[in-house]
Amino acid sequence: MASKYDKINLLGRFATVHPDGFTYIDIKDELGWQRTEFFRVVRAFRIVFAGKTINLVCDPQRLREPWRYRLVGNYEGAEEWITNRLGDMESRLVTIKSVTETIGNSVDSRTRNGRKANKIYRTLVYLLGELQEINANNQR
Repeated sequence: MASKYDKINLLGRFATVHPDGFTYIDIKDELGWQRTEFFRVVRAFRIVFAGKTINLVCDPQRLREPWRYRLVGNYEGAEEWITNRLGDMESRLVTIKSVTETIGNSVDSRTRNGRKANKIYRTLVYLLGELQEINANNQR
């Protein structure tokens, strides 16, 4: 059985020989990985290559078609993916802030979970304020 790093290397080689991109279906057909295994390896690949000069991005295709994964090493090649991910993250942060506010109000703030919820909430209020300022400045 291949190790996690063997699979990461295999995915990297696959991405290199498919510079125009590939889908999880291509991986299933050629490497035999199920969809969930593919996503696990993609996540591990992205973590291993964090901060390096290359990484995997994915872009939507037509409606109901699987996303196309590509190995990129520059901002221009990843811009669509980056914009999509940043918007998704910001939306998730708003949701998490709302939930942690509710948790913070319903749990004793002296408990571990209460302290964690309050810390996350306060941090997200600050972070979302900073992001809102960036968004407002870029609209001018």
